[in-house]
Amino acid sequence: MNAKLLYPLLGTLLLGACGSDNDSPDIEPPEPPVAETVHIDQAEALSLEVVSFEPLTGEVEFVLKDGAGLAVTEAKQYELIYFGLPAEGKASRNAKAWKRWHVTQSFVCGDVPADCEGVLTEGNTKGRYLFQAQGLDWSQDAPDGTLSRYRLAITFHGAKASSDMQFVAEAP
Repeated sequence: MNAKLLYPLLGTLLLGACGSDNDSPDIEPPEPPVAETVHIDQAEALSLEVVSFEPLTGEVEFVLKDGAGLAVTEAKQYELIYFGLPAEGKASRNAKAWKRWHVTQSFVCGDVPADCEGVLTEGNTKGRYLFQAQGLDWSQDAPDGTLSRYRLAITFHGAKASSDMQFVAEAP
């Protein structure tokens, strides 16, 4: 091969190889999507979904959404009613014993935060809440061992709407 052609060919090859860039451009990662939320007092409708219910402690985890499926924030007004019942078929036939065989305890929070019963905390995920029923005592009105089934009724209130009363039997 002709040396005159070989040197320019090698020079072109070296310059061409050095000019290519294998570094990929720095791409900024997209920002995480902002959770779409609505304040409870602005929600036109409320839907409540119980995620978990621990009957013995009364802890309830749930999600609140508005009619459009947006996460509801700043929920503060609620009513939770806990029911303790005897085992199926074990209830007393004596009408006077009903009070000792069926236990109910309510936890309510209205307009005055100082009068609220229980502790409601909003989770890291908007619209997700945890309620702790402080002071829930299943043994206060029933003899030991008589209660074995537990139920929960729960509802939340905003300025424009209230959730339907949600009934939970045992753990969902």
